[in-house]
This record gives sequence, structure tokens and C-alpha cells, in this order.
Amino acid sequence: MDMSTIPFVEAAATTFARALVTAALPEVIGNLEGVPYGARARANESVLRARIAVLEEEQHALLRGVAGPGEKDFREVSVQLRALQNIADSLEEILGGASAS
Repeated sequence: MDMSTIPFVEAAATTFARALVTAALPEVIGNLEGVPYGARARANESVLRARIAVLEEEQHALLRGVAGPGEKDFREVSVQLRALQNIADSLEEILGGASAS
């Protein structure tokens, strides 16, 4: 029996494939017309969380004095970080934790 002919298996494979693509290319999926809203929202949240993590690491590096030449200054990183945290907090309030990772 060919498992791909069973609707459940086909649906699961499609869902799995979508999840893989969303995880691999969140910046693309989050801005792509025609992608289901839920997938776009998850992708955009993933990008937001990743950017927050990068800025937090930059901030910690600046505090430790290990930032390399050409690095942003602490104030610039802090302003960007706070802005993204405000967006994340607003989404959390609006969605009531429904999309919390």
C-alpha cells in the first residue's frame, strides 16, 4: 500500500514540510503573500525572538567590554532592544500567549 495515498499521511507530510520551510526561512515566509497568516505570524515571531537574542548578546558583550571595532554603542543597542521587546510584549498581550514559544 502506498502511504502517500492516505489523506492523513499526505496532510501530515504537507504540514511537516511547511514547518520545515518556515523554520529554515522565517524572514522570507513572514513576508510572503499567499502564505497562511498563522505561518507568517510564527515566522515573524521567530525572526523577532532571534533579533532580540542577538541584541541581548551585543548588549552583554558591550557591558563586558569585549565588543569588536565598529560595534554599535551601548545606547544604540539598548534602544533597538527595547523597541523589539516592546513589540514582543505587545504581541504577547494581544495574543494572550497563544503564540508564545
